[in-house]
Amino acid sequence: MAISETELASKLGFVKSTKAKHLFEGQPPIPVDEFSDYYAVTAPISGICKVGASRTITAVSGTGEQIKAAADRIAQALEQQYGKASLKKDKVKTDIYTRRPQFWMVGLKEGSVSYGYLWANGKTERELPNNILNIIVFAHAKAINRGEVGVSYEFANYADCQKEWSKEKGRKS
Repeated sequence: MAISETELASKLGFVKSTKAKHLFEGQPPIPVDEFSDYYAVTAPISGICKVGASRTITAVSGTGEQIKAAADRIAQALEQQYGKASLKKDKVKTDIYTRRPQFWMVGLKEGSVSYGYLWANGKTERELPNNILNIIVFAHAKAINRGEVGVSYEFANYADCQKEWSKEKGRKS
């Protein structure tokens, strides 16, 4: 938490991403086989306030079973360390995806379906360490047959980063 953008680049070799202003991408000192992409989210004053890792899954069926299974495996690994998740999100907002589960990935792509897990500080069986506010296991659809699963760690300074980002947006208006 709170490592500066300069330290993140110089000591860990992360580089500024072209995808978002305060997003850095790179490889951690000890990468995990489960993931191929790593990122850190920063703010100029607060430093790192969120880190994460993800991987793309290709050849996903319409029901999303491969995406769900991968997210479940990540959650099981985290459960061994932190206990049961505070929340499992398996939400279908539109009835069509309940009646026709073969279109689940379409719903995930358009945002009508969500799937993941949350460990929230103070709401877990075991305390979250090192100023971790939330641990989030997520599933996203990049297309109706390809998706992404991953995990992100939000640190206690995440709200401070959000305030900095809001101030930046306010100055540009």
